[in-house]
Amino acid sequence: MMNLESIKSILLAGLIILSLVLTFGIWNQKPNSGDVMDDNRFIETDTGGIEETKKSLLEPSDIIMEVNNDHYGLKNKEDEDKFYEYMHDWSLFEFESLTDSDIPEQENQVEVIFPVLIPFQVIKDLFVVDEGENIEAFNGEFNRIYILPNNNQGNVVVQFLNTKTGIKVKANVQNVPGVRNRLEEFREEKDLIEYVAYQDNEGFPPIYLPMKSVEMTRSTYTVSKINPDPYLINATFSDPSVVHDSNPSGLPSEQVYTDYYGMLRRFEYYMRFTDAKKSERIKMDSIELINQSVQYINKHKGWTTTKQDEYIMDTLETYPNRVVYRLFYREYPVFDRSKNLATIELIMRGSGEGPGVYQYNRPLIELKDSLGGPSSIWLKSGEQVIHYINNNRDQFGSNIQNISIGYQIEQTGDQDVFKLTPGWFIRDNLGWREITFKDTKEGGKGNAMGPN
Repeated sequence: MMNLESIKSILLAGLIILSLVLTFGIWNQKPNSGDVMDDNRFIETDTGGIEETKKSLLEPSDIIMEVNNDHYGLKNKEDEDKFYEYMHDWSLFEFESLTDSDIPEQENQVEVIFPVLIPFQVIKDLFVVDEGENIEAFNGEFNRIYILPNNNQGNVVVQFLNTKTGIKVKANVQNVPGVRNRLEEFREEKDLIEYVAYQDNEGFPPIYLPMKSVEMTRSTYTVSKINPDPYLINATFSDPSVVHDSNPSGLPSEQVYTDYYGMLRRFEYYMRFTDAKKSERIKMDSIELINQSVQYINKHKGWTTTKQDEYIMDTLETYPNRVVYRLFYREYPVFDRSKNLATIELIMRGSGEGPGVYQYNRPLIELKDSLGGPSSIWLKSGEQVIHYINNNRDQFGSNIQNISIGYQIEQTGDQDVFKLTPGWFIRDNLGWREITFKDTKEGGKGNAMGPN
């Protein structure tokens, strides 16, 4: 017979084995119904959108030609986009830094204006650059390109200028006859409209507005909604198997997903994600921000657009490492009062694992079917807009950076139906806002809506 000590030893061994079995079971436990994913869905991150490139996301806001000291642009913004696509095929060579910081003034020059400062290193992604050209040697950024067809040497020159610092890099363009012919076609284009220049402060580059009233269209669209479960859950969380969902508000259109560090809040038409693990403020340069933001969104094909709309980089800030891509509808920027429906925003920070996405905020809608057909609306002329700004200057911030025609997107009141209404928008140190022209009397006090 076994004595008491033997029985105790057997029982202890049994308890140890049971403990090991239970521990192994916990480690390998499948998510329950309150979790987000099951194992065979972990790799699914395709949101149904497309991938984009730096070439497609870094586009100009305006292309202006100087003729007899007047400024002209193409009436159709889509034709302007085609001209810029033609520029992508230019082969550039003999890059060099210039010591002067002046804005060029040459007859028949073309000015290509970008909404952000673009690193010189990206030139090789936008154009064909001759082998042997060391683009990496040029430090800094540019926000305007000047195409100068009339030179004593008989060539066509492009200058890349940073209008804030005066840093300038120039290059020559190959196939001079072909480029000159295309520029001549641009200059003689029948559908050119005249622009008027606005300059907020002396020494600042001009902002160009269509001189006359512009006919635009008001449109209404249904939208399709993107469900973040599972695709955006997999894209944002490092381990979707430990993500839990909850509904603290009780509203069916809202959901909260969390793991140990991250939280994704889904609202009816947009989402906000924060990863507290990436909380270390670090210094990143602009080329890093561009590369990482594009790669991050491409991984889950997060550019959810159709033929009539696209995303363009609208903001690039090296501190706090913030990148904003704005929705453009028929080549015009889109704005919304809540700042949730028209922009994809990423903020990058660091951790022990290196830099990564700290915040990711984006719409969860995609324009689908047009309802009822578009209706025409005439906007105020550029001359009227400038007159209004000059007579109501106290409404706006100290640094007017841009003035543009765009669209306001807002829900109609019907489920999943939105309208796009054209208007004039201004960007100052407070961000984008719509000019509402409440009082257009001489010296009147109007109001501009809050920043977009």
